[in-house]
Amino acid sequence: MTAVLQSVDEAWFETADRCWCGGRSDARSPHSPHYRVCPRCGAHYAAQRLRPDCIDKFYSFEGYWQHRQQSKQHPVLFERQQLLESDGRVQHWLDAIARHTSASPRTTVEVGCAEGTLLLHLRRLGWQTVGLEPDARTAGAVRERTGLDIRTGVFPDVAAPACDLFIANDVLEHVPDPLRFLTAARAALRPGGILFLQLPLMEKEQPDFGSMTDKVFDPQEHAFIYSRGALATLLETAEFEVLENSDAW
Repeated sequence: MTAVLQSVDEAWFETADRCWCGGRSDARSPHSPHYRVCPRCGAHYAAQRLRPDCIDKFYSFEGYWQHRQQSKQHPVLFERQQLLESDGRVQHWLDAIARHTSASPRTTVEVGCAEGTLLLHLRRLGWQTVGLEPDARTAGAVRERTGLDIRTGVFPDVAAPACDLFIANDVLEHVPDPLRFLTAARAALRPGGILFLQLPLMEKEQPDFGSMTDKVFDPQEHAFIYSRGALATLLETAEFEVLENSDAW
């Protein structure tokens, strides 16, 4: 089998010696020598971090959504919809969202919306939808294929419109400054609005992510890997009231 690898410039990354919370440690993660364990919040943080001005270069249409996905044996951009729908994941998301939103859909923003599967389903349910993707070619391809309102830009450098539901699925672990990200998300939400996240979380009952451990502890992609407790600390610091932090996929 021949792997097709994303071309990555090491200049896109910078050394990171502190966690988002300011904690600093030389203790290596038991799961990867490229991560440190924060003594303050318990998150595992990568010792290098993608520079904010290089996010759009890294998450490009060809480099990230084609070559990198192939190298990790993940579906490429427009193959994702079939997988997300067929394995029940989309319905799981919709059910979770419905538990905490009113019967009358309003406006939702999804940062890192990728191929737009969740937004398509929410649009069918009556939501007004906006997606954000950092790479212009990716945003344009998804917009053309789906008819969704997909905008180009790196959040929060590019602001999200006011919304009632803010979604970031498989995004927060990639974010170099998660507190800034969440503070901006809270500012975009109208009073009573809901933040919906999916991300890999370390569970007390499980030592690692099994066969996915090396893919999760990917220091080029994932700046932070959180436990449920570390995530709760981050959300509370960003002044969110945590409604659920126990569900798992």
